[in-house]
Amino acid sequence: MAERRRGSRRPPHGLPSAVSPRPGPLGAPETEAPARARGGAAVRAAGHNARRMSVSFRHLLAGAWARAAAPRMIYGMRSGDGTRRPHSRISTHARIESPERLMLGDHVFIGHFNFIDASGGLTIGDGCQITNHVSVLTHSSHLALRLEREAYWGAQAPAGQLRAPTVLGAWSFVGPHSTLVPGARLGRGSLVRAYSYVTGEAPDFAVLEGQPARVVGDTRELDRAWIERHPAEYGEAARTAYEAWASAGAGDGGPA
Repeated sequence: MAERRRGSRRPPHGLPSAVSPRPGPLGAPETEAPARARGGAAVRAAGHNARRMSVSFRHLLAGAWARAAAPRMIYGMRSGDGTRRPHSRISTHARIESPERLMLGDHVFIGHFNFIDASGGLTIGDGCQITNHVSVLTHSSHLALRLEREAYWGAQAPAGQLRAPTVLGAWSFVGPHSTLVPGARLGRGSLVRAYSYVTGEAPDFAVLEGQPARVVGDTRELDRAWIERHPAEYGEAARTAYEAWASAGAGDGGPA
C-alpha cells in the first residue's frame, strides 16, 4: 500500500479542521491567523494611502490659495473724474483711500504694499512710478488725537486735523519706504530716493533724499549722462524729443 504523503491526513469526520481550505504560498495550507494579519495590514496600508492623499490635497489647495492671494498687477484704472487710464496699473496689495478724489494720469505704476490717501485731494501725473511700501498722504491726525483724545472718535472736524492736497508731477519716481506728507508737491521728472520723508514743494527734476528730504541733485544731469554714454542706442530723434521736454516750462505737475 502506497505511503500517504505527509500533511494529507484528514481529520476525523465531524471534527473542525485547524487548517484553512485556502491554499497558502506554493500551495501550502494557510491558517486563519495569518489571513487576519494580512487583512489588517491591507487596512493599515489603505489608511496610510488615504492620509497621503489628504496631505497632498491640502498641499494642492495651499498652493492654489498662495497663487491666488499673491500680489499681482492689474492694468486699467479710472481717475476720480471717471476717465479711464488704460496704461496705468496698480497692485492688488495697494490701498487707495477715497479714490473719487484721486486725479490720475496715464502710464502710472503703483506697486505692492503702498498706502495712497486721496481724502484731501491727490494728483498723480502721467508716468509716475510709486514703487513699494510708500505712503502718500493728504491728511494727518496726530495733533488732533492729542488735542481731542476721547472726543476724536466720530468727530466730523476735530481740532488740529490737517488736510491738504498732495501732487506728484508727471514722470516722477518715488523710491521704496518713502513718505509724502499732506501738502507735498513734487515737480515733474523728480526722483525721491528710498526712505525719504518729503515735505513742502520740490522743483522740477529734483533729486530728493533724506528725512526730511532735501534737494541733492538734478535728474536731467543723470539723464544726459546716460544719453552721452549711449548715443547710438538712444538715437538723435529721441534725444531731440527729450531736450524739448526737459527744457519746457514747468506745468502744474498734474496728469497732463
